Amino acid sequence: MPPYTHTLTQRLFGQPSDLVQLNPGHGPQFGLVSRPGGHVTLVEQQVFTAGMNIARTGLDRAYGIITMRIAGTPAGAGIVPANFDHLLQYCFRPGAVVATIQATMATVRNNLQRIRLGLWSPQLQIIDSNPNRGGVASGYVRCSYSELFRMRDAAREQSFAGRIHIRFATYNAANTPANQRGAGMTMVHEGAHKFCGCRDWLYNGGGFGAYAGMIALGLAPAIPALTNAQGLNNADSYAEFVLNL
Repeated sequence: MPPYTHTLTQRLFGQPSDLVQLNPGHGPQFGLVSRPGGHVTLVEQQVFTAGMNIARTGLDRAYGIITMRIAGTPAGAGIVPANFDHLLQYCFRPGAVVATIQATMATVRNNLQRIRLGLWSPQLQIIDSNPNRGGVASGYVRCSYSELFRMRDAAREQSFAGRIHIRFATYNAANTPANQRGAGMTMVHEGAHKFCGCRDWLYNGGGFGAYAGMIALGLAPAIPALTNAQGLNNADSYAEFVLNL
């Protein structure tokens, strides 16, 4: 793996970043990089190692499940969950037209593969976010300069030129299952930005769990407004889909 490239300011003022290579067990190792002058803590290593395993195994599982569903395996059979169609609707809004559902699943499967290949790259590095750029957001990937002059279009991928940045402080208080899952979900979300050009049309704040619970009670909960084109181009839709299969 090539070394982390420091900015000119970091080189001039002697504030190198700490780069730690982590081996999650599932797939190749990846780099975890601190902010300039900082260090990657033991808890951060533990949380992000587990988080990467969650992201990678989740992507593998999601790809396998949607491939079976495309091939005709009904929801509730084999490894396809009984609530698969509800999850697809919640994340990507295909509606009831069979052709649209099939086209949606094909696009989702293709993008899952792109995210998977990106997160499996042996050159992958996860960088602690810069609060001057990301604030308290869980993560970000900087877009290319050309994007500053383009209109938002649900049907067009956005060009992201930067690396995946995640706010370590969001997850480094303790090595807990919740923090591991949160880190894994953020990795998929930012991977959808980086490797699929997805935008942030909607954050699924309530989560699919609450929605599925209402469905199980026989209720018909409202879904926040999102078109099918926007759903397929929405980073949080892929994170929600992968982590709930």
